[in-house]
Amino acid sequence: MVLLEWRRTLVESIWEPQDNSYIDILENALIPSVDLHSLHSGWTFQQDNAPCHRSKGTKQWFGEQKIEVMNWPAQSPDLNPIENLWDHISLRIQEKSPSNHSELWNAILSTWDSIDINRLHTLIESCRKDVKP
Repeated sequence: MVLLEWRRTLVESIWEPQDNSYIDILENALIPSVDLHSLHSGWTFQQDNAPCHRSKGTKQWFGEQKIEVMNWPAQSPDLNPIENLWDHISLRIQEKSPSNHSELWNAILSTWDSIDINRLHTLIESCRKDVKP
């Protein structure tokens, strides 16, 4: 697997899971990214089964946008390499001890920018071991 241009822009967002903030994030971050990278067909969106991801409104939004969403088994964070990456990012951010919102956001961005592609390959390979054909 080749991961070209894997590092996408992070979007800062403060949201409450019970409102339409997740759809707002998708509209303000996902759609512009799809447009920027000309991903208008032949791709599938991956997300876990968080309540805001599987809400009726979110499912309807994906249908209206004609975005294919990967079916995801419940309680399976071990199948998603991003979960282990978030753990790594969290540890690096804790080491920086941000004391306010601005420092936290800067720590997130610098940590994200420092991720080595070899770490991603390792995480993906570790997930493949858990999946049996």
